[in-house]
Amino acid sequence: MFAPSVEEYERAERSAVRVELGTRALFEVTGPDAAELLQGQVTNDVAALAPGTGCYALLLTHKARVRADMRIVRLDDRDGAPLYLVESESFARPVLAHMLTTAAVGLRARFRDLGERFQLIALVGPHSDRFVATPPAAREHAVSAADGGFALRTYLGIDLLVPAGQAAVAPGDELPNGSRALLECLRVEHGRARLGIELGSTVMPAEAGVVERAVSFTKGCYVGQEPVARLHYRGRPNRLLRGLRLSGEAAPGATLVREGREVGKVGTCVRSPRFGTIALAVVRREVEPHERVAVLPPPATEEEGSGRRSAGAPTSDKAQADERPQVHAEVVALPFRGDAEGASSAGVAGAREGD
Repeated sequence: MFAPSVEEYERAERSAVRVELGTRALFEVTGPDAAELLQGQVTNDVAALAPGTGCYALLLTHKARVRADMRIVRLDDRDGAPLYLVESESFARPVLAHMLTTAAVGLRARFRDLGERFQLIALVGPHSDRFVATPPAAREHAVSAADGGFALRTYLGIDLLVPAGQAAVAPGDELPNGSRALLECLRVEHGRARLGIELGSTVMPAEAGVVERAVSFTKGCYVGQEPVARLHYRGRPNRLLRGLRLSGEAAPGATLVREGREVGKVGTCVRSPRFGTIALAVVRREVEPHERVAVLPPPATEEEGSGRRSAGAPTSDKAQADERPQVHAEVVALPFRGDAEGASSAGVAGAREGD
């Protein structure tokens, strides 16, 4: 479970902290047909981006399950052709590379893998702009050039893509370090799903609560468009991203049960200095906010089971559950905090936001 210190949490609320996140999946895409390449693959309207702006987007399967999420920003044109950066979690690199390779066939577009050339440093807090020579515009995903790299506006502050090995902020600036636990805590408070946890191959965009941010219904065709549009205009998702207020710690993948029936799985669980122990979960739609559910621990791994057997402990799933204090949760609507609530909503990636 992620548990930031009270000190770093309060500093992020009233001032700013920096969090080093290492390398990312990062690609440069350019050429006369660069917009067409991306437009036909991802869910958002890349062709509508002007230089200095960006968007959040998804790459889907034909059945509209999530393969990857990403930020796409448009830089100043190069040699008269549009130039984009595509950025995501580091483990999404093979998926994005395959997509770009296959989609570029027959188009006047090319791409380069920049993942090892840059590192991501998140500046979190209302004073983040003070530590960037040329801050990007206030709108989320806006981008500006910054010390050989790029500054991207986030919902928490500014993300810096800087050359690998380069310090993003000079020591004299005295910007204290924060932890990845802080980013995860703030992400959960803002109700944003993360790839590999709440977003993945079993989840549709509407179930993860990202349609408003990630999907354009006017841009034209892309992979997975038909199921997304059909669900949006004619149906309702079977599951929804919800918040949980927990009576104790819950592991990712723990089962949520109501009246003896499984109704969801726990995603990211954090201990927030402001809200207590909270989590994100994809929950069946019939479970309304303010209802209570039981939280059952995930089944023990083979290694854990072997350890219990050698100690003479019970090994059944029921026995394992009985050994632990019973955890309950109240299901709540997201976000825990609104975008206008709290200093840190003045401005990291969802998205993205890695460990």
